[in-house]
Formats: sequence, C-alpha cells, structure tokens
Amino acid sequence: MRFFQSSTKPRQLWHMLTPKDRGLIAAAMAATGMLWFAGVSPVETLLLALLAGSAVVIALCDLRHRIIPDLISLPLVPAGIGLAAGQGHEVLLVHAATAAVAAALLLALRAGHYRLRQRTGLGLGDIKLVTAAAAWIGPLYLANYILLSALSALGDVVIRRSDRDPRGIPFGVPLALWLWVFAVFMVLQQSH
Repeated sequence: MRFFQSSTKPRQLWHMLTPKDRGLIAAAMAATGMLWFAGVSPVETLLLALLAGSAVVIALCDLRHRIIPDLISLPLVPAGIGLAAGQGHEVLLVHAATAAVAAALLLALRAGHYRLRQRTGLGLGDIKLVTAAAAWIGPLYLANYILLSALSALGDVVIRRSDRDPRGIPFGVPLALWLWVFAVFMVLQQSH
C-alpha cells in the first residue's frame, strides 16, 4: 500500500475545475478573508482563506471524481501545524502528535477493514484529510469533527439512497467542509 499514490498534476487539477468552480473557490477565500475584520490576525486569516479554497477544491474533486488530490490535501498538514505554532510550542507538539496518531489509527482501521471484508472502506485521501484536520484543530475538536463528518455523509446517503454510486461515498466532501467550519470556530474562539 502506497500512502502517496495520488498523481494529480497541477495542470490536470486546473482542468478538473470549471470557471464556475474557480469563482466559487475565490468567493470562499474572499468570504473567509473577511475574518480579518472580526479581529483574526492577518496570518490566521490568510491560512483560513487558503483552507477555505482547499476545502472547496477537495469537495468538488471528491464529489465528481472520487479523488482527494495530494497536491491540495498534503500542504494542509504543515499549514495546520503552522497555525498551531502561532499558539506556542506546546500546542504545536500536541497538534503534530494528534495528526501522527490519527494517521496511524486510520491506516490501521483501513487495513483491518480490508482484512475482514476484502475491500477498501476508507480511502487514503480521506485519511490524509483527517490527518490534516488533526493538525489544524488538535485533539479537543477532532472527535466532534469526525462525528459530524460521518453523520453528514450518512445523511447524504439516506437522502440519495436511490442514487447508488459504485465508486462509494464521497467522504471528502463533509471532511473538507467541516474542517473549514471547525478551524474557523477554533480561531474565532481563541481570538476573543
């Protein structure tokens, strides 16, 4: 099993997105940039705006193509750790350790599911995205993040049950969007 197997190139990714998609990404980033007016530091605002754009790209790619491009998800890990570093050395270590433990546990869960069912139940892109989320939001919010993401995906399956897709559930959509929500909530809570 290769952890880094997504081979989406920047040019391919650009062509996967329509002009309307690019406008949506820009709007999400601009709307998140308004957090600066709410007292969020410029660096945190920039990081959250980049997260917003990344979340939209990930959601669109996973929804349409069932891939979460490494090109977008992997840089979110150091960005989340960078955000944590602004809160001090101890927070940095906790968030980095949380990301490492989350990745290890989810990889073990993936392997265990495969051994039991002889099919993959959790994609590597999903694991990388949860790892990024752990770096951004740390251990305090991680369980709630995973729960809300799972409930959102389950709700989508229930609502669209007649629309069965053999490619599986696009779990990256709720994972990406809830990551943005939790990260904004966490930053706003800390800035006040």
